[in-house]
Amino acid sequence: MSMTDIFWCLRDFFSLAYAVLAEPVPRAQVYHAHTTGYAMLLGVNAAREHGTRVLLTEHNLYVRDTVNTLLERRLDLNVTLTDYRTFDVTGRERMWMAWWLEMGRLCYPTPTPPPTSTRRAITEANELGGDSGRAVVIPNGIVTSSSTPPTPPAWPPSRRSRRRARIGTCGSSSTSPASCPSRAC
Repeated sequence: MSMTDIFWCLRDFFSLAYAVLAEPVPRAQVYHAHTTGYAMLLGVNAAREHGTRVLLTEHNLYVRDTVNTLLERRLDLNVTLTDYRTFDVTGRERMWMAWWLEMGRLCYPTPTPPPTSTRRAITEANELGGDSGRAVVIPNGIVTSSSTPPTPPAWPPSRRSRRRARIGTCGSSSTSPASCPSRAC
């Protein structure tokens, strides 16, 4: 990568971070973020600034998904903190991987135990800098083997279909296509 490319890449990183962190954030008892990206960076910064806490409720591993999207890989493929050093990628991709992985590593060890939806996510988050000993699993699904499909409600016929049947308009069950004046039925 040329020095110019490195400069513009670094400028992208820090201008995005500055845009998120430059404005003052109102004081709150708890800040909440859905992802470890810029949302969590904002939450961590606000919590540190005001001496409060931040809660991360990640339904998916944002860092992993962002890196996999960047590399045009399947989103369920695992990513670790050192992958940016070993993957065969361009210089720009390597820099973005390092940025996202290090930002995740910075944001994962927050004071509040992060809830996650699966044990696998805990393991993967641990490989990205999380603390698996503090994470909590909250399943976000249903066990299909223990449930029966719901019975659809018996809906009464609509007012329009009752009117059409009563007056014998085209399309009703009481009107044959031959008796329809427009013959379009």
